[in-house]
Amino acid sequence: AVVLAVAEALGSERQRILEGWLATARAQPFHAAEPAASVSDDIPRLFDALVDLIGRASSVGEAVAPPLQDDLVETAARSHAAARAEQGLRPPDIAIEFRILRQEISHGLARQISDSLPASDVVVGIAVISDGIDAAITVALDALSRRIETLREEFLATTLHDMRQPVAVIASALHLLARHLRTNDGAHIEDQEIVADALAAAVEVSHSVDTLADASQVAMGAVTPDLELVDLARLVDEVIEAIERSDRPRLEVQPVAGQRPLTVDGDARLLRRALLNLITNALKSSSPGRVTIRSGGDGVMRWVEVIDHGIGLTSDELGRAFERYGRSPRARQMGVSGLGLGLYAARGIARAHGGDVRLTSDGPERGARAVLTLPGAG
Repeated sequence: AVVLAVAEALGSERQRILEGWLATARAQPFHAAEPAASVSDDIPRLFDALVDLIGRASSVGEAVAPPLQDDLVETAARSHAAARAEQGLRPPDIAIEFRILRQEISHGLARQISDSLPASDVVVGIAVISDGIDAAITVALDALSRRIETLREEFLATTLHDMRQPVAVIASALHLLARHLRTNDGAHIEDQEIVADALAAAVEVSHSVDTLADASQVAMGAVTPDLELVDLARLVDEVIEAIERSDRPRLEVQPVAGQRPLTVDGDARLLRRALLNLITNALKSSSPGRVTIRSGGDGVMRWVEVIDHGIGLTSDELGRAFERYGRSPRARQMGVSGLGLGLYAARGIARAHGGDVRLTSDGPERGARAVLTLPGAG
């Protein structure tokens, strides 16, 4: 328990160490514009957590968690990093502040440690401090990374929300114009084709906006289904109606197998988009081939299966298929369009409902099979 002397030495030097840290931190270039903002924040709490860690490490027979797993160290490091991020400091600047604390602790130990103490015990104490500071830096940078990711997702979600309305207005106007041209005997075929192409593009943009928004919600863990009783077979029919007219003849919808009706407790709007992603993915991957849609259920689960006979996937591509923006180089080379978000968003939506999406393939050029499963209801 001689290592306890290291903890006691640090305790007696606490005030000088913290004052030294503050003076050194304020002298850093990143605090030059506003030195008064360089208050200690949670550095005192981090220091006390490190001293406590040394004290516990010195107790005979007590198992001490690594500093990276210590709640006191983690809480103080995250809190300090968050405060500094609010002030506009960059991650490297925050890491420097933690290293300054290690430097001041070393100075404090040099002033207090007696020559009579075994060098091995001093080394143990310093090692715990170094591990603790490294853990604090790791925790803080991880917290900042997550914060940046959250802010990015929130910004994306807000932007996409604002885009939805004008895109919907454009699509509705084009629908009306296309209907007018079809019923107007004097309309030119060329005009009808131009409007049809514009409408197809507007629908594609609308689908992309929805997929981006869904993927963003999945990434933030913010998919919150508004549950109601939904018939999956009827939902499949609705999705097919939303598919591009020219692609509908390629879809083969087989009769419902097993349990009828295919009811689930789900959010029809979200599940509709998940199914649309699976079906449009299959159409893109198998153009101009056919896509088979099967649905069924039993007393426990309901499922919708989408089978294409297109480019297929390698085992490596299967392993990365559900990654966000997970488009394979082979798909790009073959001109398969998409954002690489459809499967990611569909699986996130399914899991938010207590279900899942699975993908299988027998290999390149042998097609793929995507299955959406959901707990049954009713």
